[in-house]
Amino acid sequence: MDSRPPRQHAEWLQIGKDVPPNRRSLLVTLSFLLPLLTWSIVSYVPFVWHPLVKVDNPGSVSYFEQGMLVDRDTFADENRTARAEARAVATGSRANPVYLPAPHEVARALYVAFKTPPRLPRKTITCPNPSGDVPEAAEVFSNTAVNASRVDGFTR
Repeated sequence: MDSRPPRQHAEWLQIGKDVPPNRRSLLVTLSFLLPLLTWSIVSYVPFVWHPLVKVDNPGSVSYFEQGMLVDRDTFADENRTARAEARAVATGSRANPVYLPAPHEVARALYVAFKTPPRLPRKTITCPNPSGDVPEAAEVFSNTAVNASRVDGFTR
């Protein structure tokens, strides 16, 4: 028989005690990498979870448009109907819903968001002056804080 003492797995996460530094760094790394790995698998591996079909060619289905996201069952039903009537079938590829973009799409959006300079408004808001009269074009207020505090000629 084995004379070694049983290995204790409870050392990893004991309540009220600090995790040793080497295990802490491993846990921190895994806490970042495991969700990223899971997200990547769900986004890129087609047989894991892709509930929709992105239409590449609508074929003879009248309401399909190129780039449209359609439920897989609806896509299959419409293609079955088109085949039965000897019409052109739609083609498409499996896709995730818009609320779960792939990691590379999120990285590209973040890059563009930080690289693109902000667009500032160039127009000033025209609103009634304190007397309630509508100002002439030359009397347009440029102080947006004053304009924002007035609604329908009343000061908040």
